[in-house]
Amino acid sequence: MKKFVQMYGRYFFVLPTILAIVEWYGSIFGKGWGDWFSAVMFTGLAYYFYGMSTGKYKYSNDKEEK
Repeated sequence: MKKFVQMYGRYFFVLPTILAIVEWYGSIFGKGWGDWFSAVMFTGLAYYFYGMSTGKYKYSNDKEEK
């Protein structure tokens, strides 16, 4: 899993970013779709995955540290 995250982790933030934009658009302009929880959740996921891709957050596994 660690190797997979290292290889493709820099691209994980794209999908949550797109979904967050869609949810925020639906929530702000009231188009009948989109809710605040999903918008905040996808924004947080996009920020987390972007941080992992730039090296701000490191992938850690408790089993490997011991």
